[in-house]
Parts: sequence; structure tokens; C-alpha cells
Amino acid sequence: PPDRALGPAQFGGNPGLRQALTAQLDNCQCLGRGDRSGADTGPGGAIEQRRLAAILSADVRGYSRMMGADETGTLNQLKAHRAALVPLISARGGRVVKTTGDGLLVEFASVVAACEAALDMQRLMRERNSGEPDARRMDFRMGIHLGDVIVDEGDIYGDGVNISARLQELAEPGGIVVSEVVASSLRGKLSASLTD
Repeated sequence: PPDRALGPAQFGGNPGLRQALTAQLDNCQCLGRGDRSGADTGPGGAIEQRRLAAILSADVRGYSRMMGADETGTLNQLKAHRAALVPLISARGGRVVKTTGDGLLVEFASVVAACEAALDMQRLMRERNSGEPDARRMDFRMGIHLGDVIVDEGDIYGDGVNISARLQELAEPGGIVVSEVVASSLRGKLSASLTD
């Protein structure tokens, strides 16, 4: 595949292939060499910190309605659920970037870890919601995307974050929606099945 790097042992002694690759490399512009005048910079000329991340966005279905009916009770319930979910996130190597109202933004280094954590969280929420009347159920909707993010003072920004939030909006209550790039990365690596 074109995205797989070839090491010296993988040339198989084919001098034609070696020459073709050498010619292609000679015509490439390499990142990280020469001056950085074209590099993205942040405030004060500092170079932006970027990384590839699996991003999970989550929110609670009907949270505004619940807050309208009982602000204090709803907030206490949300805090208790979050306190129960954070260890599941940490166990899979995730980092809670921020919480906003009923929203949760989480970063993972691995797509598989992000999806496993999302499944763990939804399983736990099913247990925690069992026996609750519909008006008191907190059903999370989750979206997961793999994308490049800008890191700034512990927060993350960029299209990857926006896409995960849009995917979360498409999810059914108690469900998880993943982008195509996440779905392709998961093939054969997750016990749960994916549906289109």
C-alpha cells in the first residue's frame, strides 16, 4: 500500500525499484528541513503543536429539558455519572480535555482505545440508567473521529474536533457514531460490530 514505509530489507534486492524510489525521493520536498518560514505559527510566532488523535465527543440527550425540570438534581446526577465514567476513560489511556455543560471532549492516542472506552462507558450508563424513569435517564450520544488537532494549553482544536462533535449529534441516545477513517482502522480489531 502507498502509505506503508519500505525499509532496506523490503526492497528485495530489486535495483529498478530502488532507483525509482530514489528518483521519487529526490523530487520530493521534505518537511522539517530548511527554514520554517512557511510553518504554522501561533501567537508570538511560536510554532503550533499538532498531533494525530482519536477524538471522542459526547453529550446527554434531553439535558436542557432535564435542567428545566430540576437544575440541582440534574447537575448532581451528571457529576455522579462523570465521576463513574472518568476511570473507564483513563483505563483506556484517554484524557478528558474538557467538559462543557453536559458535553465531554476526550482525546485518545488510539482509535481502538477510543472505541473500547466508548463501549465501556455506554455499558456502564445502561446499568446506571436501569430502573430510572425516562425523564431521569441520562443517555449519552457519542461521536469518534481520527484527525489532526492543534494543542494549545491543554485544549485541542481543529476540524477533527468539529467532526467528532457532528458525529455525536447523529448518534442515537446510548449510541456511538464513528467516521469512515475510524471504521477502516477498526476492522478486525474490535469485538463489537459496525453498521452503516
